[in-house]
Amino acid sequence: MKQFSRRVLAIAVVSSMFASAALAGGKTSYQVTINDTGVKPYATGDLGYVRNTADQVQYIGCETTAVLASCYAVNSAGLYKSCSTTDPALIDLVHSLNGDSTLYFSWNTSGNCTVIRVRTDSLNAPK
Repeated sequence: MKQFSRRVLAIAVVSSMFASAALAGGKTSYQVTINDTGVKPYATGDLGYVRNTADQVQYIGCETTAVLASCYAVNSAGLYKSCSTTDPALIDLVHSLNGDSTLYFSWNTSGNCTVIRVRTDSLNAPK
């Protein structure tokens, strides 16, 4: 009987450990990061995290019209970068952006967006 009780206790302890871990979940918190040096300059950040931070300087986002998308970012030091595109595939990606997304964009020397990535998942801080 003692052996059975120990097994039940062990199972209960292990189960509660997994339950606690499942409730916590993974989280990311990416402020606006801008790398404007090198071959592939980029900007990235979590929209929700940046919105909720006490920092009154940084922001990141995109806007679209029917034929143009522009993405922009300002880091906590006040550095501003932006790019624009008329590529329909990139414009479609911008349409999937929401307040709980992580945005990444890259540009060329002409200021044209070359890459736009939108990630929306449970890791991101909600707005």
